[in-house]
Amino acid sequence: MKTRAAKTVAGRPSWRVFAAIAVGVPLLMALLFFWLSHEYRRSEHLRNEERTSYDRRMEVVSLLGHLADAETAQRGYLLTGKQDYLRPYYPARAQARRSMASLAKSSRERGRDAENIELQTLAAAKFMEMERVIALREQGRAAEAYAVVEQGQGKRVMDRLRRIADRMLVRESRTLDGRRTAFYEQRTRMRTLIVTAMSVLILSLFVGLTLLWRTRCDRFEARAAADGADERNRAILDSTVDGLLILNASGTIESANPAARALLKLSDEALVRRDICTFVDIAPGHGSFSDRIGLVDGALTRTFFPDRLATTDAGETVPVDITVGLMSIPGGPNFVMALHDITERKRAERSKDDLISTVSHELRTPLTSIIGALGLIRAREGSDLPERDRRLIDIAESNSRRLIRLINDILDVDRIESGSLALEIAPADLAELAQEAGVQAQGIADAASVSVEWKHSGPVPVECDTGRVLQVAGNLLSNAIRVTPAGSTVGISASIIDGRAVMRIDDEGP
Repeated sequence: MKTRAAKTVAGRPSWRVFAAIAVGVPLLMALLFFWLSHEYRRSEHLRNEERTSYDRRMEVVSLLGHLADAETAQRGYLLTGKQDYLRPYYPARAQARRSMASLAKSSRERGRDAENIELQTLAAAKFMEMERVIALREQGRAAEAYAVVEQGQGKRVMDRLRRIADRMLVRESRTLDGRRTAFYEQRTRMRTLIVTAMSVLILSLFVGLTLLWRTRCDRFEARAAADGADERNRAILDSTVDGLLILNASGTIESANPAARALLKLSDEALVRRDICTFVDIAPGHGSFSDRIGLVDGALTRTFFPDRLATTDAGETVPVDITVGLMSIPGGPNFVMALHDITERKRAERSKDDLISTVSHELRTPLTSIIGALGLIRAREGSDLPERDRRLIDIAESNSRRLIRLINDILDVDRIESGSLALEIAPADLAELAQEAGVQAQGIADAASVSVEWKHSGPVPVECDTGRVLQVAGNLLSNAIRVTPAGSTVGISASIIDGRAVMRIDDEGP
């Protein structure tokens, strides 16, 4: 769960994916809509053609029927001369002409149809023949009317009409069957494609809902993990004994933990949006806070500021060590400042300094008296003392002086830590200082059966604190003599190497 939440938080959504979905889904829906519209229009076209073919077939059948009715009425009138027989003729002629007009219109819509045109021509010729017979009969010229009928022209025309009509009916029947079959096949295909499209859409919707559900679950888990991490971080910050401040790029306090508020004796409302320099003089000078704090090329040149004073709201000062860290966020660099209260450490340091000062003073006074007393004994009784006693006096005086040097070293270390060590710089010859250090160490060397050899290569002018140089050289020589086997040599020299003055001490120890 944590791994998936971490991926959800770290992974940034790609705008290209959303753009592709935003464009692709409507485009797919539009293509599906246009395809369905095309298939629907095609289906309607097939249905219209089927209906037209059926209508043409009915018109052909109707035309033949009306011609037959008209011919029957004409024959009855011809035989009887009674108008009652002729009465059905005119409605049949009118209906036949409407059928002919409909066929003519269909012929124009579908292009020139030779059989259709021939059918209309024959139908017109048949009516002309019947009109002629009826006219002769009405004029009382029955014999001529009979002669026209006996010629068989009307029968041949009618037979021709029936053959053409039969062919047209067969053709239209085939066309009708083909259109009907195509219509049913197209409707079946359309139904199948619609079902397929709906299935794809339903599947896509299911997949989309599944992905949305997983995304929501991942987001919930990531948010829960982030909230848990925030709670843990908040608990850690609240329980931290050091004061923590979040500063923006201008040095304004954005937030503070309870330890910082307690240290500066301010509430959260009074502390936030205040300049850090109001409480801590950490970045003096002019310019932006980022420049003054030492932010260069996205990194801090200095992160630790020891022994600073933090000023509380009441005007009191608290000694603190300050550590500054950089926090990069999209809005710009922010700074994390930790304030560590060193009041107790300062108190302990003062106690230590007082103890060292007291002990050093109390030790140096009797040691100085001891050295003075030993010197007086040597001065007054030196020649009368046995060799053994003189040697004991020398050892006691040497050890006393060594104790004084140790006390001075302790005081020097304390001065170095407090930053109060003063150096007396003056011109000197480093070669002479090396020789003097060798002479001072001769007593220790003799006791260890080690010889000290001074290697002279000419003057080495320097500016230094001669006392401190002799002190360091004496310590190094003492260490070298202690680790050098008896009968060996410790060398000390001074020279100029690459423009720098160098004092070198060599021993033959391990």
